[in-house]
Amino acid sequence: SRRKREMPLHHMDLVAQMVQDIQSTFPKDFNGQKLKPDVLFHKPSGLSNDGCWHNSLMGLTYFKLWKFYGDDKYLQMLLNLSSSLFRYNFDQESGTFAGSKQERFWELDRRDPKVDPKATNRHSHIPRCSSNATCVILWSFLREVDKRNEQIYEDLSSSFIECFWNSSHKIWKNKPGDDSYHRAVDQGLSILALGRMLKVCKEKGEEVRYNQLESILHVREFFLFYLQKSDSVGTLGFL
Repeated sequence: SRRKREMPLHHMDLVAQMVQDIQSTFPKDFNGQKLKPDVLFHKPSGLSNDGCWHNSLMGLTYFKLWKFYGDDKYLQMLLNLSSSLFRYNFDQESGTFAGSKQERFWELDRRDPKVDPKATNRHSHIPRCSSNATCVILWSFLREVDKRNEQIYEDLSSSFIECFWNSSHKIWKNKPGDDSYHRAVDQGLSILALGRMLKVCKEKGEEVRYNQLESILHVREFFLFYLQKSDSVGTLGFL
């Protein structure tokens, strides 16, 4: 008799396995010590590092797994992570997210001074556009989980545009008050965040704010211009 072929794994099964592999890096003999940079999960807080955008992406992963499988263990992972991310990384005064000012759960990832003498580590407590864009996206989904996240999302989306959108030059800044250089990653993630804002407005039956629509249209033209000027998308890296 012919052997029955195994059904191929659904891509979400692979994602679930990746999450399990990431969480398995947490040391079994943990007793409160600072984690090494190659440890990708801190079980008590649910975080994957001391920063923002990696944790936001993990939160989005938990949300999608929860929706796909209906397993509340992913919901609990999401709630633990988002609660810790807001507690440790959100600045009430500026209304933005940023990395911690000191070591919290992880040791600093020291760079080799011979390779990069100006940068001693990968930590940054300065709000970054890309990090806040992913946080906007995450909290746009967290609205579905807990109604208390609605106001956080509204405040965050407003401060995101206020802090990072340069309405004069029609471009997204890397960090508040700094127009010295612009990165493609900031422009791309901001478009995704604004796409979520537009969808939320549609769901709520609200009118789109002018600065949201303005920034989407201008960044779209920005990308098209440079794509037409270059032979490859990689050319955008100089931004």
